[in-house]
Parts: sequence; structure tokens; C-alpha cells
Amino acid sequence: YTRERAESKQSCLSRVVRSNAFDIICAAVITCNAALLAVEADQQARYDHPSSMPVFEYASWFFTSFFILELLLRMASYGPLYFFLGPSWHFNSFDFVVVMTDIAERLIGFLSSGQGSIPRNLSVIRVLRVLRLARAIRIVRLLRFFKELRVMVFSILCCARPLLWAMLLVLVVIFVFGIYLTQIVTYHRKMPNVDEADLIFLNDHFGSLLRTSATLFQSVAGGLEWGPASTRLGEMHWSNSLLFNFYIFFTMFALLNIITGIFVDTALSSAQNDSDEVIALQLSSEESSLRQLQKLFEDADADKSGTVTLDELHEHLNDKNVRAQFTSMGIEITEVDTLFDLLDIDNSGHISIKEFVVGLMRLKGSARAIDLASLMYENRRLSQTLLPGIEQIQKHLDLQEESQVKLGYQIEALTSQLKYVNSAPMRAVCVSNAPAG
Repeated sequence: YTRERAESKQSCLSRVVRSNAFDIICAAVITCNAALLAVEADQQARYDHPSSMPVFEYASWFFTSFFILELLLRMASYGPLYFFLGPSWHFNSFDFVVVMTDIAERLIGFLSSGQGSIPRNLSVIRVLRVLRLARAIRIVRLLRFFKELRVMVFSILCCARPLLWAMLLVLVVIFVFGIYLTQIVTYHRKMPNVDEADLIFLNDHFGSLLRTSATLFQSVAGGLEWGPASTRLGEMHWSNSLLFNFYIFFTMFALLNIITGIFVDTALSSAQNDSDEVIALQLSSEESSLRQLQKLFEDADADKSGTVTLDELHEHLNDKNVRAQFTSMGIEITEVDTLFDLLDIDNSGHISIKEFVVGLMRLKGSARAIDLASLMYENRRLSQTLLPGIEQIQKHLDLQEESQVKLGYQIEALTSQLKYVNSAPMRAVCVSNAPAG
């Protein structure tokens, strides 16, 4: 009785923790905690002693207690092993680290501040600031509750590798153009009779390879107006301005657009490969198909008997809109009689809603690998079942063939004997041996 009662409590706790209401409450508390941190930071910037307001301290302790309780409930519901090694181990481990960091912040703040006053040790203040950052990072936990936000962040993380290669490619392009422009400007600066204003401008923007690279990057990133730079380079020689304009055109209209396309393709691929999103879409699609098939069955059941006959199915599928709806679901119907025979598994002459829905769900779409594997398995099983009978029939046929061959030999012998009996020499012998008179 005690074990059954404990299992009942465990099941009830699991239902509560895994319910949507619990997730909504946790998401609301995380949002309120983030809002509190924002207000607290604003108050610290506006006033000299914002900590004198006890509401921040009380609210902070409330949020810490809530997150500790939530973590314990989740660990009790899932079990420690499944909590850290299950499918959501990354989110669970993140929650555990954040809660432990929050507890460490509370302990350090309490031990160093005495009776709640501001800590005097600067090193302690730095540690508290670093630990307090974990409270702000807690808002990342909202990813598990909002799939659109999770997909976007997941796409950004998947773009990390293309981002590094894009940075390298941009640096290479800037490096190549920067070396040439730096050498040209350096040669021009060393010439006599250079205007002082031009010399200052060229020194500020092209005075070294680093400055030239910064000028080239800012020119395409919007941080610097590239018109004056092109004009000053053109005054040195028209080819310099042409080369600089070609760099702007190539980078903005070719290089950056190609990089953007790669990022978009990577983001789309990562969104399509998101396991949670794929599972949710698949479940949503199946649920929608089931609802549509149930509605089609109810429409086909004209007499509301709970079953569909062949005549009712014929009449229902004569409607072009119904056939179009089946086609949109991936179900092609050519022969109604054949479809009825496929759905009527028990050969009762009518189709129940279970036979209708399950049968059409199997017919939905094209043949999949599992369908072909199932067909091969059924054929193999049928072959194994029929093989002994086929072998037995083959043996009987072989025996009959041997009997027919022997009978043929016997008939051939009798035919030969009859021919010999009916021959002329044999008749003469018979006549000579016959008694006289």
C-alpha cells in the first residue's frame, strides 16, 4: 500500500511538472525576474543607494527560492539520472548551473555584507557582478517554451562556423586591397609639394596597413563615408579611385550578398533539422489529417449508422471537391471498388470509422521504405508458408509423371504386340496350326 501510494504521488508530481501550466508559470517568473534585474540596474544608475529599497532584496530572494524549488521538482519528477542524461540534458544542466551560481551569489553576498549592507571589498563586488550575470542569462531558458525563439537562436548558433569563414574571407579581401592602397599612399606622401590637408587625411585613413584596413571595412559597413576617400585617391591617380570603387562594388554587391545567402541557407537547414520542431510539425500534420478523415467519414455516412457502405462511398466520391480534398492529403483514388476492398479488412460489406481512418492513413502519400520492407516481409512469410505445400504438390506431380511414363511404355509394348499379332506371318502360322475341317 505504501509503495502504491508513493508511485501515485510520483505520477501526480510528474503530471504537474510536465504540464503546460507549469511551463507557463516558469516562463512568467523568468520574465518577471528579467524585468526586476532591468529595473534594479536602472535604479542603480539613477540613485546613489538603490539597495536601501528592500523590495529588490525581497523579490530577489523570492525568485531564488522559486528557481530552487522548480529545480528540485524537476529532478524529483524525472529522476537525477534522466535529468542530466535525458534528451533535454542541455537545458537541465544549464538550469542547474544557473541555480547553483545564484546560490553562490547569495552566500557570498550574505557572508561579506554583514547585516545586508553593501560589501566593502572590491574583489567581492567584482565576483558578485560576475555571478549576477548568471541571473540575467536565465532568460535563455525561455527558449524551451517558445519554439520560434528556439529556432532562431538555434539557427544563429549553427551559423557560427560559416560566420568564421566569412570573417576570414572578408579579411583576405581587405588585406589584398589594403596592401596595394597602403603602398600607393605611402609613395605619394613621401613626394614633395603635398598639400597639408591631404597629407593629414591620407595619414589618418591610409597611414598604415591597419588604418587602411579599418578604412576599407568602415567604407562597406556604413561606419565611414567612402566618397571623400575615393576623391582623395583619385586626385593621386584616376586608377586609384577606380580600384577603390571596384572594391566597394565587389564587396557590397557580390561578396556580402553571397555571404548573406550562405547564412540564410544555413539557417533554413538548421530550422528544418531542429528535432523538436520536426516532431511538432509531424504531430500537427498527423492530427490535422485525422480530423479531416474523421470529417470525411461523417459526411460519407449518409444514414448516420456509424459505418460506410460501398454505395455510400461511391456517392460521396462522385463529388469533385471530395476527391480534391483527398488529393490534397496525398491520397489518390482511382477505383472506388478497389479502395473499398482495401479498407474493408473483415469483409463485412461496410467500413467502420477505424478501418476508414487507419486504412487511408496507410494509403496516404507515396510508398515509403517501411512499406516496401513490410511488403517484402509479407511475401517472404507467405512464401515460407506455401513452400511445403508447393513441394508436396511437386512430388505428386513427379510421381504422376513417372506413372504416365511407365504407362506409356506399357501401351507402347502392347501396341507392338498387337501389330505383331496382326502381321501376315503371324496369320499364316495361325492358319497352318488351325485343325482341318
